[in-house]
Amino acid sequence: MSRCKACDVILNEHEMRRVDHHSGLYLDMCNVCASHSNDALKESYDYYESGPEEYIEKEFDSAVDIDYNT
Repeated sequence: MSRCKACDVILNEHEMRRVDHHSGLYLDMCNVCASHSNDALKESYDYYESGPEEYIEKEFDSAVDIDYNT
């Protein structure tokens, strides 16, 4: 039995098998928390998209490369 790393609820089979497409690691988050995480990443990307080009790629890459499985 696995639990969500964000809210500690018990994960179902689908949630336990969800893999982050960027890191290739298991996400270990429930659907609700994963949705909020995706929204935050998109909001971060949208914010930096309005700034200088070099910050967009650097900041988004650092946000996506966070290892949630440690």
